[in-house]
Amino acid sequence: MRPVPLTTASVAVVVLSAIALIKGETTTESPTGRKVTVPPLVVEEASKMIPFRVEESIEVPCVATGEPEPVYKWKMDGKDFDPSGNDGRIAIQPGVGTLIFARPLERDEGIYQCLAQNQVGTALTVKINLRQAYLEPFQTTGTRMHYPQIGESLTLGCTPPLSFPTPDIFWATISEGERFTPIDLDSRVTMDPIGNLHFVNILPEDHKDGRTYACIVQNKVMRSIQQGEYAKITPEGQTPTYHTPSLLWSDPMHHVILRSETWRVKCVFAGNPTPKVDWTRINDIMPEGRWRQESYGQELVIENMQFEDAGNYECQGINDDASVPIRKSFILSVESAPYWINRPISVDGAEGDMAVFHCEAGGIPEPANFWYINGELTSKLPQDPDRVVEQKQMTFYNLTKADAQVIQCNSTNKHGYMFANAYLNVLTEPPIILDPPLEGQKAGEGQTTELICNVFGSPKPLVVWTKGSEQLTGGRFKVLDSGNLQITDVLLVDAGVYVCTATNKFDTVSASGSLIIRRRTEIRQPPIDVMVYEGTEAKLTCTATTDPEEVQNLSIDWQRDGEYIHYNLAQRTFRNDMDNSLTISGTMSLDTGKYTCVASNGIDEDSAGAQLTVQAPPDAPTDVTVICGTQSSNPNLGEKEAEVQWMPGRENYAPILNFIVQFNTSRNPDTWYDVANNISQNNRAITVQMAPYANYAFRVSARNKIGTSDPSLPSQTVCSLLDKQEKPYKNPDNVIGEGDQPNNLVIFWTPMSPLEYNGPNFKYIITWKRADIPEAPENSYTIPDPNMWYHVVQEPQETYKPFYIRVKSSNAKGDCYVTAEWVLGYSGEGEPMAAPSNVQVNQDTVTDTEAEMSWVQVDLSPESIRGYFRGYRVQFAKTEEWPDNIRETDFIFNQSYQYPRPRVHREVDMVTVYLTHLPPNSNIMAHVRVLNKYYAGPPSEVVEFSTKEGVPGPPASFDVIARGTTHMDLGWTEPYEPNGILTGYQISYQTVISLNLGRMKYREPIVDPGMTSLRLTGLSADTYYRIHLSALTAQGIGEPIFLDMSTVKAETPSPPTFGIMGLNETWMNVSWQPSQSGNPGSVFYVEFRYRGQYQWLKSPDEYINQWMELVNLESGTTYQVRVVAKNGEQQEAAAPWIEVTTQGQPAFDFNLGKSVWFYGVWIALFLIITLLVLFFIAKKYQDEIFLMKEREIEENVRGLQAEEFAKQLEMINDFGGSQEFLNEGELEEEPDGNNGEGHSGYVDEPLIMDGEYDVIYDAGSPAYNIYEEHNPSGDNQNVGSLQKQPTPPSPKTAAFQAMQDQNMFDYGYDEPIPVHKNYHSSSSLKPDQISMHSSHTGDMQFVTHRAKSGQTSDTFI
Repeated sequence: MRPVPLTTASVAVVVLSAIALIKGETTTESPTGRKVTVPPLVVEEASKMIPFRVEESIEVPCVATGEPEPVYKWKMDGKDFDPSGNDGRIAIQPGVGTLIFARPLERDEGIYQCLAQNQVGTALTVKINLRQAYLEPFQTTGTRMHYPQIGESLTLGCTPPLSFPTPDIFWATISEGERFTPIDLDSRVTMDPIGNLHFVNILPEDHKDGRTYACIVQNKVMRSIQQGEYAKITPEGQTPTYHTPSLLWSDPMHHVILRSETWRVKCVFAGNPTPKVDWTRINDIMPEGRWRQESYGQELVIENMQFEDAGNYECQGINDDASVPIRKSFILSVESAPYWINRPISVDGAEGDMAVFHCEAGGIPEPANFWYINGELTSKLPQDPDRVVEQKQMTFYNLTKADAQVIQCNSTNKHGYMFANAYLNVLTEPPIILDPPLEGQKAGEGQTTELICNVFGSPKPLVVWTKGSEQLTGGRFKVLDSGNLQITDVLLVDAGVYVCTATNKFDTVSASGSLIIRRRTEIRQPPIDVMVYEGTEAKLTCTATTDPEEVQNLSIDWQRDGEYIHYNLAQRTFRNDMDNSLTISGTMSLDTGKYTCVASNGIDEDSAGAQLTVQAPPDAPTDVTVICGTQSSNPNLGEKEAEVQWMPGRENYAPILNFIVQFNTSRNPDTWYDVANNISQNNRAITVQMAPYANYAFRVSARNKIGTSDPSLPSQTVCSLLDKQEKPYKNPDNVIGEGDQPNNLVIFWTPMSPLEYNGPNFKYIITWKRADIPEAPENSYTIPDPNMWYHVVQEPQETYKPFYIRVKSSNAKGDCYVTAEWVLGYSGEGEPMAAPSNVQVNQDTVTDTEAEMSWVQVDLSPESIRGYFRGYRVQFAKTEEWPDNIRETDFIFNQSYQYPRPRVHREVDMVTVYLTHLPPNSNIMAHVRVLNKYYAGPPSEVVEFSTKEGVPGPPASFDVIARGTTHMDLGWTEPYEPNGILTGYQISYQTVISLNLGRMKYREPIVDPGMTSLRLTGLSADTYYRIHLSALTAQGIGEPIFLDMSTVKAETPSPPTFGIMGLNETWMNVSWQPSQSGNPGSVFYVEFRYRGQYQWLKSPDEYINQWMELVNLESGTTYQVRVVAKNGEQQEAAAPWIEVTTQGQPAFDFNLGKSVWFYGVWIALFLIITLLVLFFIAKKYQDEIFLMKEREIEENVRGLQAEEFAKQLEMINDFGGSQEFLNEGELEEEPDGNNGEGHSGYVDEPLIMDGEYDVIYDAGSPAYNIYEEHNPSGDNQNVGSLQKQPTPPSPKTAAFQAMQDQNMFDYGYDEPIPVHKNYHSSSSLKPDQISMHSSHTGDMQFVTHRAKSGQTSDTFI
């Protein structure tokens, strides 16, 4: 049988139990809904040691899970402990087993253990030692007085009082009033772990103004401190004593440290100067990343100790007075308390299964294991054939429900123990699917995916997967122990519905889900390997594709060496979201690595990597060791030699070319000297020669093509030759004798390096004597300062006399081995006595800036020159500037060499020189002087001549006054040096694009030399230009001056300012100034108009000048004027207008206040208009009266005609209407007076109709309608309707009206004739309607009537 593993189902039961416990529930149900039992399991317990303060509450936690809910009990010192009966001081927290001491007392100290029990088992916590905290006072002692010498060491001892837990210790000084100030610790003042205070060397400041030193201990649990071990320090002596290091204090030699703990070991070295402390691991390297030095190097700290850290460690201290360091070794052994390798794990099993519990712990010494069941040792339990107990394993066979229990394992050695609980639970549950397969789960092509089917049951259910009718097993399909289905190398055909079926002996259940397959995500353009120099920028690019359905989810990210880059932490690394590239700015060697582009759509991903290599200077060499000749048994290594060895550091991806070895000494520790700077990259050692009387330390650097590495740490071994004293090997170099005043002698030399002293009391011995006097006496002087570099001979000397001089070195061992040589020097120089004569200028050689000069050579004897002859000085100036603004040129024939120097004798009669850099077009005055080293002699006679005209110098200033979009206003001043008569200026310009200059363009030369401003036009907007300006003379173009400036952007300009500069009757001058603060504009024009008019008149555009004349104006007229700046169309800005009145009188002087005739004209016009209006009103009234009379007559006539017509039709009786004519008011106009086409109402005027028409009278309605016209063309047009106001007209009125409109009575026909039906259809008539119509020719009229019976009759008129 195989062991039952910890399944998801068993974990689910444990979690359910924990949740039930936390919520206070009393039952736990299995996933099937049945109640289950779960043995208890401790989930929270106390530490193994708990200090407490009397009367201050504490808690000892104990929390366990289980079903039924566990019952808690405690044991104290191995016996059952009942918290009741303790005056209510102790209680168990409800719901959990936490023990609460409200007011602990001393008698509560003991070993406690918590037990959690239910019906299926017992779980135990570790044993907890509850101890009372305390801090005893110091033993009473007096104040100890210490009187150390300055520079000596001192230790103030401290024996801390008894305390639990271990207290913190520190030192302080106590002032009056019992206030204390903690001591600041450093490399000179330090404290060891047991509390002693050490002074490596005493300084006067350690007196602390007489304050008392005190050792202070603090117990954090007791929240109290104690102080004692009082001491006072009174340093003695004025001069500090210096001594080599000695061991003042150290930890014991042998140390046993437990695994995972932190080891601290300390060395304190006395010495003055303060020793430097370093640590090494003998014959091995320090643990990488886990070690450091603290307390200014005195303490070695190694964290998380491992077994491999065991070995020998060494501290060493050295100062400048030591030839060899002082060493102290420590032997470290690493052991371990027990730690888990394989701890017991709870098991949920089914009846008949097997369960295995493991208990394996590591440790040194090897731990022993003890097995418990429900808190009882298995050795004390009855034997069970189905239970097999071994040292590291316990196995249960043929499980039954009675086997539910809690198993404990205790793994113990001398350093401690590990204790663990695990339960065995036996369940009988039918299968249930806790997590069914997902619907619509997505996977990428080629991916390995997993379909979920988390099942529970006991015995463990058998899980089978199917797709359709096919069972999935083997090949790419694998059913995992958890029940999930793993599909490797997914294909597109794997999409579909999957069914998970779980079966055990109790039941079978199933669930289904679906799988969607997307096409794989692929890197299309992978990043490529990149190699860059340190400090430059590196860029990696990457592109990818994915399934079209997932494009919106595609993202690209970057990894470095397998870890995703956190861009907010990687300050120099950026991802461009536009192209998904990765940029690393300011690369360093540490940036070297594998960078991987990861493309993902959330379903699958693809990746491609590239190597970024950052070439940098190499790392500093390591393991620099020095073998000193004084300490070596190597016969090939002399006493004053040392062998320096090293190992190269990382090359940083560029091969090392060579090494550089340097040294320093205790005499000058801050200065490093090169021993060799081109040592082959294949060498790892070099032999160095050392001078006596110094300590030597060495360091090594490496160089590759990128640069030089940082130097290595100085060698820990210092070669000391302090006791190897010798006489100096050499004398000072560069000895010079040269006075700096006419009557003195100063001796100079280069001071020797301290490396060349070779012994103490180094000094210089100076000797001098006259060289021009035979048997002259020697003078000497000793200079004890080795840094001095000159000596002034105190006795007055004659001017410029020769001396023999020498300087030799000496020390306590004697003078230098090498004899110092005599050097020729001279006393101080004086002013020369001679002056050049017969100074001439060759007029044929005179140009604008040069001229040839000659003069007679002076007497070169020392008495005449009074020093070393160097040459001549020509001084010249313009006549008008002489002698206030003199220029000078030196002509040196003999260089001023430092002594000793050759004496040069020049045998010439005439001296000829070419004088250059003369001011052109000027009258020149010049003279000549003789030069020695310090002085110039008297001047010669003055010679005068004139230079020719030359090209001018650059203009004195050049600036841009204003800028526009396409122009710049330039201004300049004349050159300081016109060098002739100016004829004008030349302007050229070129574009400036980044660091490139465009083609030069030239403007027409300016021929007016007085012109100092110009507008440069034809430029491009928002463009930088370099503008050159040169002045012109007849000799050509002078030196240019240039400036860089840009035109402004093409935007709306700012308005200019302007004014009227001139004005008369018909003319004005408008001048303006472009804006100085905003965009000035490129083009300007003037707008003007008469006062009161809207329309502006516009002048032509002006590109160059800043003024314009307006002509042909009217005299005595007021104009509104403004200036407009523009940068092109739609980009204009006008200045506010001003009013200007031209001079003179206007051509037509019109004054309303003086013109009487004006008012007369207006009155006459008013009267005429009034009369015309009255006449029109009267005329209209008269016409209306005549019209009314005519209408009255016509109405009477029409009435008679209508009555006659009705009689002829014999329709009066049929209609039953009145035979009277129309009464007054039967025909009325509509209130709006509208009659005719398109309006309703009776007509009072004939209605004229052309062509065939119908007039229809409806006997049943209150209206008759002229509703249709029949044109010969066949078109029917609505011609309106006539509607009576409420009463229908009589038949005779309707007939009269219809016939009157067409003058039907003029025909004279009295008998009806047949009607042609094709001219009119009576079917459209309604009963009691009459229709009148005419023939096509218009010569016959018909009346049609439709009776109520529907019959129609036609009558010819």
